[in-house]
Amino acid sequence: MNKWIAAASALMFVTLIAHVFGGGPEVIDVVTATGLPDTVRALSSVVWHGITLMLATSAIALAYLATHHNPALEVFIAVWQIGLAALFMGYGLIQLGSLWPMPQWTVFLLMPLITFVGSRNRQATT
Repeated sequence: MNKWIAAASALMFVTLIAHVFGGGPEVIDVVTATGLPDTVRALSSVVWHGITLMLATSAIALAYLATHHNPALEVFIAVWQIGLAALFMGYGLIQLGSLWPMPQWTVFLLMPLITFVGSRNRQATT
């Protein structure tokens, strides 16, 4: 078992739990309780639950990668995580004037870094 990639999987599971139980009441429950048009509220729910699905499947994929070598899957997960980090950073800086109101970018940069270290470690031992 690759302990680095297993750690990335565990971090993704923790992120999933934080998203559902912390972010749910703070974000999606607030959005759906507003007077926004039904279509906007429904679309927000689809996006929210889509991210939930991506977090869950990525946690499972990373758990798989802890015991199986699949460079393409590693790259795919890293690209979407780095993309999310860039979105959090960009919108934080542009709309909120700081990276810190939405610190999720730190986790989405840390996970691919841990995965990369695990992947390099695997290559060094084979």
